[in-house]
Amino acid sequence: MDVLLERIPALIAKLENVMRRPQIYIGKIESKSLEHYLQGFRDAAHLFAYMKYWEKYLRIVEKVAYDRGWPGSLDFVKEIRTRGLSEKEIIEEMLAVEIESWKRLDTLISGNESDSISLARK
Repeated sequence: MDVLLERIPALIAKLENVMRRPQIYIGKIESKSLEHYLQGFRDAAHLFAYMKYWEKYLRIVEKVAYDRGWPGSLDFVKEIRTRGLSEKEIIEEMLAVEIESWKRLDTLISGNESDSISLARK
């Protein structure tokens, strides 16, 4: 079994904990702090798979952001900031995108969905 696939449920659980109590993980409630946390989190998580799924994962993040009404790019957080959301709301949205992206990657790796369906761009 794929090492990353084995760990995705734990990664999702960790992100759900971050969503419930972000101040424990990022300190001050600022979206920039969460951006740094998530970059480290992603880098560490993908080391499990030696970056095997990195490109697919990034495309999934773009798709999830798009599905939630944000531009389909990794810079969707810039757009979130322009909409007048509070830092807490921005953090919640960033984590919602991150959690859903890991769930979709899990589905993809598990073989329950084809690359063309889950990674198609709109």
